[in-house]
Amino acid sequence: MSYRVPKHLHHQVSDLPLRATLSVRFKTLHEDRVFGSSRCCVEGVLSVGDLRESFLSPTDYWQIDDYQRSWAENLALIRQRENGYFATDVTDPPSAALLIVWPVVWSRGVAYLTQKLVLRSNARVEFHPKNLPELIDFPYLERSVPYVSTWVLSELDLLNAYVGGTSSPDD
Repeated sequence: MSYRVPKHLHHQVSDLPLRATLSVRFKTLHEDRVFGSSRCCVEGVLSVGDLRESFLSPTDYWQIDDYQRSWAENLALIRQRENGYFATDVTDPPSAALLIVWPVVWSRGVAYLTQKLVLRSNARVEFHPKNLPELIDFPYLERSVPYVSTWVLSELDLLNAYVGGTSSPDD
């Protein structure tokens, strides 16, 4: 038996805002955060359904616009069923020991999200943000999906995903 929405409710259903079940954004801050001895950071949040992970993104090498541009470009790739990532910690390559990313890997038609520390000591190519796709090693992640902690993303999650922008400080 199928369910039909009554005609008088059509406009109400279609007027409901789409709620992204995947979002990556920065919180609105009243003051700069300090990370370590002097690096300024912006606090952000990644949400997948009920999971909420806060992160601090240093802004001494990549600025807020760089993060947001990267997130938007990678979301476009992911929506085309290609592997992508959301970088949340990018520092100056010569001094960086690691980069923190949230890769989305497609395996057998399903998109999986995980967190990855990209370590300089494991780099097989130049340790630089421009080389993140190679540094992440997507083929390894595709083989590892059953063995690592992941969140499954539906196509609806990806269509309704929100990246960039800001949210309230209490988010």
